[in-house]
Amino acid sequence: MSRPSRLGLFVFSGLILAVTACGAPTSGSRSGGRPTYYLALGDSLAAGYGSGTTPSDRECRDHNADRSGARGYVCLFFARLRRVSPNLRLVNLALASDPGEDSCSFLHVISCAGSRRRRDVAPGDRSPFAFTREAQISAAMGVLRSHRQPGVISLDIGGNDFAPLLAETATGKLNRATRGLRAAERRFARNLRRIVRQLRGSAPQAVIILADQYDPLSGVPAAVLGPEGAVILRDAQKATESMRRSVLSVSRRYRAGVADVGARFKGRALALTRIAQGANVHPSPAGYRVYAALLWQTYRAAPRP
Repeated sequence: MSRPSRLGLFVFSGLILAVTACGAPTSGSRSGGRPTYYLALGDSLAAGYGSGTTPSDRECRDHNADRSGARGYVCLFFARLRRVSPNLRLVNLALASDPGEDSCSFLHVISCAGSRRRRDVAPGDRSPFAFTREAQISAAMGVLRSHRQPGVISLDIGGNDFAPLLAETATGKLNRATRGLRAAERRFARNLRRIVRQLRGSAPQAVIILADQYDPLSGVPAAVLGPEGAVILRDAQKATESMRRSVLSVSRRYRAGVADVGARFKGRALALTRIAQGANVHPSPAGYRVYAALLWQTYRAAPRP
């Protein structure tokens, strides 16, 4: 079968998960202490990746650029959190790497596809820990052990778990992609439970907010994707729905709120992602602003244990 013409291979963006320590007040001043730190975890979304020409701002120091959304959702969310706690400290461990951080490498260094060799890809970014030797969950646990005060944690992970399958669909390996999807669903669900369980174990009184995955192809005309466009769109939707089921299951098990990012992005990939720019599935500045707003809304409304 012929390859799709313009969009070629795809890499899913990440799943967002935010964890806020118990009692972190909203602007409505709910009971409890103010958060003292914000720990950002995940893949290229949390690292602020947009394109190969946009510099990263892991420390959120460029307020003008951060405000536009061009540097990702973390800085936007951080700015809102600082209205609650002006002295909030930011620690961003998320990775914009090639290959991208997935739920396997987050837990074990080695990616779900079996790769250990990765490199930074965000312009101007410096990896915050030795990610070729240490898993991100281990680095996160080290931070949490030294921060017993109320805090906020965000995580986006999962999109890169399914990227190889979508790539196989795009190159005509449909049967292989279908078989692999079932295994990827089980693996991601298992890894997500383990990740959230460890975060919950380190902060038993935490408020956890999960945002489900958006479909980076939702609203893209099938014809643009070539002869197998309809199949590609179908598989992208299946993967997104699978991740959503896992998010909902974990949210119930660990008393978490859910930010419905998928619903907000549905049918709007061309407006809220960079998919038309060389098959870049990362959010556009407008998309990152939507992400941050949803996290903030869910944070404010999140149930307290």
